[in-house]
Amino acid sequence: PRDPQEGVAARRRLCGRGRIQDSLQVAGGRHRVCAATDDRHDVVHRGGMPVGDADLHGGWRESTVRRLPGGVSVRQGLLGELTMVSIRDLLLLYPAGKKAYLAYDSFTRANAEALGNSEKRGPLGLARLRLPWTIIGGDFDIVGNLVVAGDAQANLAVNGTFAAWVGDDPTGWAVIETGPVTDITEVAAGEAHAAAPTPGGGLCNMYRNGGGGANDPRIIQTILTLGELYAMSVDVDTYTSGLLRMGDADGFASMSITTTGHHVLVFVARSTAIALRTLVDPTDVTFDNVSVRECHAEYIDPGSADVVYRANLTTPAAGTDPAGLILRRNGATQWLVQMTPGTAGTDFELIELNNGVPTSRAQADRDFAINTTYRIAVALTGQSIKVYQDGIERLSYATAAVGQTNTQFGIWDSAAANFSFDNVEITQYARYNHAGGY
Repeated sequence: PRDPQEGVAARRRLCGRGRIQDSLQVAGGRHRVCAATDDRHDVVHRGGMPVGDADLHGGWRESTVRRLPGGVSVRQGLLGELTMVSIRDLLLLYPAGKKAYLAYDSFTRANAEALGNSEKRGPLGLARLRLPWTIIGGDFDIVGNLVVAGDAQANLAVNGTFAAWVGDDPTGWAVIETGPVTDITEVAAGEAHAAAPTPGGGLCNMYRNGGGGANDPRIIQTILTLGELYAMSVDVDTYTSGLLRMGDADGFASMSITTTGHHVLVFVARSTAIALRTLVDPTDVTFDNVSVRECHAEYIDPGSADVVYRANLTTPAAGTDPAGLILRRNGATQWLVQMTPGTAGTDFELIELNNGVPTSRAQADRDFAINTTYRIAVALTGQSIKVYQDGIERLSYATAAVGQTNTQFGIWDSAAANFSFDNVEITQYARYNHAGGY
């Protein structure tokens, strides 16, 4: 450093936190140094024996070497472990010119506390920017130094269980049919369209066969708020033919369903109404348990779009509702990393939300175990987005032009208190030591 006092201050910070053992001097002599940190530093040595690869043990990951005026060599990289090494003349540790983390949060706060701001100091006690977490849906709470979704968000769908009917129309739904070849009727579990369905069956059957309007039949409710993030789900009990389309009523965001089981669509509302409909001849689908819940979601703005974003995500003990990370958000334009536990087939996705419309851009089948913590890392640079699970690349998309300069990143849960989050780290992409892995 140009000013030796900068090195003294660094020594005091590090030693004061137990990271340096014995003595780190700022004058001549031979010294023993033991350091352990996962933060990024420059190691400076003047004269004498250089700090080379043979002298380093453990997690040192070298990236660049540069020389300053006066013959001072500087190695920039990640100092993992420098154990019992003799160094002649001078060794100083000091923080790199830019912060290692744009944002850091281990959520070490009192139980039941809201997220509030990210932590002011990182793992070494070095200063960070304190950034506010901003709620865009239901909020999260701190529980035992983990972040979990607050109270489960209310189901906004009226009569989503189809327990109440007036004639052959479900109560609370606007029903649109155009003739006998399109039909909404009450049926029982395991039952398809029938001329004489089981009375009081409590499930909804959607039927179309050779006519009707382009999107008929359909059922609609006006329950959304523009710009909010929602998770809409339905349980398909019996599938005979065609498709069931679930989403907003104007077609901005939708999912086409052709299998039985639990199905979830996460989207940003660009319409105020939801709809279930079909547009395929013939269609015969029986479904139940329509749910529309505002997602728990909060974001932080580190001021950079090209970052490495890492966090721990722990799956719940039960349930199949998704959760994940928010990337490059700005209103209805954003990206989501989505994990769906307990689901056969695709359960790990990179989703583009372009003006609220979801498009799956990369998928994988990971079979996430229950009650298990996974380290998820996302490397974003330019139009490239790569997603890593426990250090292994699982998802990749090379032409992510949407929201390329958006700088908001966050966490989201699809409205039930299931996933938990920990150890959020956001680092400038250019300063991250990619050779060391994710």
